[in-house]
Amino acid sequence: MIRRCLLFLILAGTLFYVKAQGTYSAGIMPGININKKLEDGWKLNFKTESRQAWLTGTFGNGSTNQYDYILTDFALTASSKAGLNNSLAGGYLLRLRGENVIHRLIQQFTIVSSYDYFRLAHRFSADQSFQQNKKVELRLRYRISGDFSLNGQAVDPKEFYLKFGNEYLSAFQGDDYDLEIRIMPAIGYEFNDNNKLEWGLDYRIDSFIHGNPADNDFWLTINWFYNI
Repeated sequence: MIRRCLLFLILAGTLFYVKAQGTYSAGIMPGININKKLEDGWKLNFKTESRQAWLTGTFGNGSTNQYDYILTDFALTASSKAGLNNSLAGGYLLRLRGENVIHRLIQQFTIVSSYDYFRLAHRFSADQSFQQNKKVELRLRYRISGDFSLNGQAVDPKEFYLKFGNEYLSAFQGDDYDLEIRIMPAIGYEFNDNNKLEWGLDYRIDSFIHGNPADNDFWLTINWFYNI
């Protein structure tokens, strides 16, 4: 049943891509994740990520090759187990986008279930973004993601694995509302229990619910995860 649901999500993402109209941009989105386990089940996570566009254009009207450094994020979150498979987290994100500085508060609840050959995670989160001379932006998010072992029932050191994520993000800012959908396939390699690398695609589509041409983003992701 779960595999059928994941297949449906992949097909839905493909349909969004085929039907997409409007503008698009493509580039790279590298990131670093550092985790630190604390006492009493607490864990800290520091993440930094940047977006760099290399290609922009409009579907059917050609494209422009131009490098654009879009933004850099720095985020720190603390999480604690709220049950056998559940955890609660809260944190802060600082976004630097040109001359603009954005402050974001994050609240998050995660459910993780393990099965033979894969692990499934549901993440429910909310965040509030604050920027000078702009109204507060509230976002509600749901993400489902799965890690699939390619060798045996679990991912072991020096093995590859597959990862797939699908996220729905509702954004409210004053009287404005927007919906963003993300599709995130990736492949990972675990060097050891504390060190792994993932690379894949992060596809995002938004600005389509009011009948406007959609905005499409294609990011090549490269993420390094390290446990202290």
